[in-house]
Amino acid sequence: MTPEELAKLLNQPEVRGQLMKDLAFIEMEMDMLLMFYFTTNRRYEPFLDLVVSRLGFNDKVSIIENLPFKKNYKSANKLKIIRQLQQVRNLAAHSTYLTERDKKIQNSNWRHLFKDYPKNYNKAVQDVRASIGRLINTKEVLDHFKFVNSHSKSSQQDASKAGASA
Repeated sequence: MTPEELAKLLNQPEVRGQLMKDLAFIEMEMDMLLMFYFTTNRRYEPFLDLVVSRLGFNDKVSIIENLPFKKNYKSANKLKIIRQLQQVRNLAAHSTYLTERDKKIQNSNWRHLFKDYPKNYNKAVQDVRASIGRLINTKEVLDHFKFVNSHSKSSQQDASKAGASA
């Protein structure tokens, strides 16, 4: 795809709208991954409200890129495409009109996403969303979630027994 064709495509309101919508869903799913990774079902609302909601998209991506997973999950490697989607989303969101002379279009490392649009683009979005879902559902993340919850219950039972004997 030439820079001229790419600029023309990205100037279409429906393409820009789809970009914004897809990245909003990806961001929501990143929020879920952060919630599952760092907290429990008892504290997820304050965590989302007080911590995650204050993070920008870039911050969330950086945190997820640096999560210390015990295994090298293939899904984590596929998340690199988020950066490319983020770049094109930012370009479309912060530009009123794009031209082929725009350096971000000429030198884009994400142009391949729009070759044969919407096929490659949709595949990239689906791959990212599926990868985030797979990371949320890893034994490592879910076991932490269950461990913390079961540990919390046993701690509460111990505390109530201690309180009853006091």
